[in-house]
Formats: sequence, structure tokens, C-alpha cells
Amino acid sequence: MINKSFSKFKIAFAIIPVTIMLGSCGNNNDLKMAENFGLQAAKLEAANDKVSADIYDSCVRRASWFANRENMQEQLKVCDQLYRPNSERANRAGSVLVGYVRSVGELAAQDTAAFNEKYTAIANALKNLEVKTSTGTAKIDDNTINAGLKIANFLTNLSLRDFQRSNLKAAVICTDEYIQPYANGLASFFDENYVNYLLNSEIDKISEHYAFYGGRLNNVVNSSYNNSGEPEAFASLQDQQMELEQKERTEIDKVVSKKKDGAAYVTTIQKTAEFHTKLKLIFNNNKEQLSSQQKSECEKYFAKETGSINAQPSAFLNQKINPSELAQVRKVTKEYISQVSPLLAKFDEKSKKSTNK
Repeated sequence: MINKSFSKFKIAFAIIPVTIMLGSCGNNNDLKMAENFGLQAAKLEAANDKVSADIYDSCVRRASWFANRENMQEQLKVCDQLYRPNSERANRAGSVLVGYVRSVGELAAQDTAAFNEKYTAIANALKNLEVKTSTGTAKIDDNTINAGLKIANFLTNLSLRDFQRSNLKAAVICTDEYIQPYANGLASFFDENYVNYLLNSEIDKISEHYAFYGGRLNNVVNSSYNNSGEPEAFASLQDQQMELEQKERTEIDKVVSKKKDGAAYVTTIQKTAEFHTKLKLIFNNNKEQLSSQQKSECEKYFAKETGSINAQPSAFLNQKINPSELAQVRKVTKEYISQVSPLLAKFDEKSKKSTNK
């Protein structure tokens, strides 16, 4: 969660609400859009919390399907030793992107030393996040790790200087080259190792469990059909068989619902990255690449040591958003909200609480 990874920060503005409201002149539609964007950012945080937590929960659920108690206990140890900490690491990894979406506007640090500790925790989480698969260990690749650290470091530097609203254009332009590989790497990790490996393994274990007991019951049904002259007894066994099959489908459907949640989260990450690139193009005169001078200016916000930059921002870092750009921002923001709203609808606070009951 954001308040776990950035607990020493108070969030004063989010990038799109600030940008829209600067030129809204009291426009109710703009105010509603700003409010809606903030709502989607909160749901993105809830989605990160829910999906990350289920990395551990999925392991526990899978362990519960072992028929042998000793095997079940061994699997639960693996869950506690590997998947519990990795669930927390996955949450921190996701919180980097969530934190950027919500906090690239004005930030106010109450305790910068404490944030440096959080930065170290994020670095360790990214480097140590892993999932055991059938072919070995899956980890986030180095490019994704480095991009994530750049974004986290960028947030730190923003907090240590007088970051004004006029810096928003530079913030988007400078960070897009890191947002893209980080979002892609994060989405791939959750998709491949959570949605398509952990949850599929859980489904396989459920099927294995019911196949074992279903096979035994099937033998009894066949024996009754061949040897019993009592149709009532045979019908009762058939009912038991159908009930067992229904239970299997119900349990599998629960995991399929988790897969849908995970897939929605992955797609939202991808849509967020696409949205960010659209903003970058708007603020960079529709140019994909940055000039050498722009890159040099951007590096002022990417110090090797967190918070070591003290120079005053240049003209590049203090560009105003013109009316044409503002109109384009409104358009792509509306499109983004329409795309992610249905994906994140299930992650609002009400559904989150009801799911945890």
C-alpha cells in the first residue's frame, strides 16, 4: 500500500487533477473528471494490495488441497518462508507505479530520512522478488529493477526540492523512458508468475484432489451398477458424484475469479503506461525521442545518490501548460478513465471489504 511504502509523505496533488483544475475556471465537468481520476488512482492502489496479497494466499490455498497432512504442512512452510515475504515485495514493487501516478504532483516530505529507508526497502523488494516455478526461479529482470529505482529516486528528489505545478510537463517527459520498461516488466511478472503460474497451479491441485476422490467414487458407482439390484442406491451414488463435480467447478470458479482480478490489474498497468506516453507526447510536441539537451536536463532529477541534487530547476523544468495542451490532456484523461474504470470497478473499498469477510 502507498501508506506503507510512502507513509512519511502527505500527497498534496495528483498530476491530472492539478493539470485539469488549473485551467478549469469552475467547469463542473473538469472537476468531476479530476475527482474520477483520483478515484481510479485509489482503486489502482487497492488492486495492487489485493493481487499482491493473493500471491501468498494462493500458495496457502494450494497447500490446503494436499491429501497428506505432512505434505500439506511442508507446503505451508514454503508459503511462509517464500511467498509471504514475496507477497510483501510484490506490493512494494507495485506501489512504485501507484505512488508515481498519485504523487508526481506536489509532495511534501515530513521526514526525508525515513523516506530514504523506504527507498532502500523498495530496492531490496525489487531485487529479491521471486516465484518458484516448474522450471526454476522467476524474478523481475534487471532493466525493470533499474527503472523502478529511477522512479523511486525521482519521487525522493521531488520531495527534497520546491516542486511547483509548472514542473509537471518536465516530470512526465523525463520519467516516461523509465515508466515504460517498469510498467511492462511489472505487468509481465504478475501475468506470467501469478495469473498464469501460481493460480493455474492452484487449479491443477484442485483438479487433482477431486480426481482422486472422484475416481474412487466412480469405481463405487460402476460396481453398484454392475452388482446391485437396488436402483435407489445407484441413484444416490450418482447424486454424490454430481455433487462432487459441482464442488470442483465451484472451487475452480473461485480461482478463475482471482485470475480475472489479476488480468484486470495487469491490463490496468499496461493502460497506465500507454496513458503516460500519450501525456509525454502532448508535452513534448508529439516527439517520441528526447533531445540531448532534454536528456541532460532530465538527469538533474535523477541523481546517483537519492536527494543529492540541489541546483535550481532550469527553464525546461518550469514550462507552463498551454491551452492546447490542456485540451489534449483532458481528452486522453477521459479516454484513460473510460478504459480503466471497468477494470478497477471490483477493487473499490466496498468490494474489497466484502471480499475479505
